[in-house]
Amino acid sequence: PFAVYAGFVFGGAIILLAGLGYFGAVRQRKKLLITYWLLMVACTLVVLSVGLIVVLYLGYLDGISTGSAAIDSAAAAVNDVQMAVYATCCNVTVASIALCTDKLGGCVVDVGRVEDFEVPDALCNLLEVTESEQEGVNIVSFEGCQFPTAFAEQFQEFLSANIEFLGAVFLPLALLLTLATIATMVLICSNRYDYDPYYRAKIDQRNAEIAAAEAADPDGAPKLV
Repeated sequence: PFAVYAGFVFGGAIILLAGLGYFGAVRQRKKLLITYWLLMVACTLVVLSVGLIVVLYLGYLDGISTGSAAIDSAAAAVNDVQMAVYATCCNVTVASIALCTDKLGGCVVDVGRVEDFEVPDALCNLLEVTESEQEGVNIVSFEGCQFPTAFAEQFQEFLSANIEFLGAVFLPLALLLTLATIATMVLICSNRYDYDPYYRAKIDQRNAEIAAAEAADPDGAPKLV
């Protein structure tokens, strides 16, 4: 339900944002166009961040080591989320899961983080009916819940299959939003004469000076702006 509601909210926000940009462009309202531009920048950064997080997470699942402390910390957090899902959906205690020593997978890095993470029932229900391609058993089942290491591998397989599509969507979407942001900035600058009275007065004064110069010397005067 949360994903459905979030989709409706996000879709409604996009519609309102598009309406804001359209109204600002038609009415030549500088404040609306600038507000639209700022919101587009924010949306672009959010979408790009989500896409990069997905890519980095897929890299973590593929065993790619970057040596970055920030990414290593994120990988540990993802690992603990997996163990929180294991503890909740398989109905085991966090204390029964071993602590990580030299590598991640099937172990806990931060016990408090695992205990504090709230796993939605909808995820557990989904894992109960999702069969692991590698093991041939449902991820949350008697066989799937026997060992935390095996569960972590199956859950990683499940996440890879489901979030790889998100990465393929969010990164091109970030590119489209970037192009829309650039187009909005060009629109703001190109229509400055229509909504900026000071700029318009300057251009009109310049054109008046050129018109006067053309009247005095038609062959040597510069053309109107």
